[in-house]
Amino acid sequence: SFEQLLAMINDDFGLSTQGKDKVTLIRELNSFLVEQYACGNQPILIIDEAQNLGPELLEEIRMLSNLETDDSKLLQIILVGQPELRTILAAPKLLQLRQRIDINCHIQALNRLETEQYITHRLDVAGNAAAVVFPSETLDYIFLYSKGIPRLINIICDFLLLSAFAEETNIIDIEMVREIIGDLDFENHYWSNADAEKETAHPTDSESIPVTEAHAPCSLADISLRVESMEKNFAQLQSMLIIRLEQLAGLQDAFEAYVIKTDEQAANIIKIQNENLLPGHASADHALPDYPASNGIIRRIFGSNSSGK
Repeated sequence: SFEQLLAMINDDFGLSTQGKDKVTLIRELNSFLVEQYACGNQPILIIDEAQNLGPELLEEIRMLSNLETDDSKLLQIILVGQPELRTILAAPKLLQLRQRIDINCHIQALNRLETEQYITHRLDVAGNAAAVVFPSETLDYIFLYSKGIPRLINIICDFLLLSAFAEETNIIDIEMVREIIGDLDFENHYWSNADAEKETAHPTDSESIPVTEAHAPCSLADISLRVESMEKNFAQLQSMLIIRLEQLAGLQDAFEAYVIKTDEQAANIIKIQNENLLPGHASADHALPDYPASNGIIRRIFGSNSSGK
């Protein structure tokens, strides 16, 4: 009940809860939060496994967010849970709670590389990352069956380390992984049959093709990242295309200006030529030289007079 949850919250904040009703618990919590605010502290309430709370209880928690001063909230609330929490929060009756949520973050499953880094990190924290060796194909299988979920990675690796200890080896080979997966009945126990058939390929012999990241099921996060990368590349290509079009437009303008200038120069030459050929204006000084009667570029552009000049 909300009263029980409220008592747990107050108890975690160090407040007495014995023999107190809901109203008293809320009043004392509010007084505590005001004191903390006056001291410059920001109390934070973290509720883990929040998917186990019903809509009515979540709505009551929303009421705790109403504890505030004129200019500040007295309590920051963080709800942490499994993906089912999203479904619960999507209920129409929790609209007001959704409107109060400032930040909504969904942590995606790890990809193949992150799975390897996660295992190495856990070994390092435990004291020696080199204590055991996980070959690449072994990590492929761990990723395949755990689907990148840390909790399932932990389960598989715990049994693998125990098995390695029992067999007095520091190499976690692929046969050991197959044996552990089989003993745990992993597909049926940790995934539904539909999920297992749809998303998991089950190797049957030692000659099976090792599962690589390309064969493993992709998470939506991986797909999203790939689409994002494609969109980014397309945006860059589009930007480059715009630059090239602008450069082409500049070249076109320059070419048109050059053609206009050339036309003007050609017109001036023709004008001078015609003036020199008018009767009464020809003289030895202005006489045009003889040109060979050929179809050269000058003849083709400017033509020739009746005498072939």
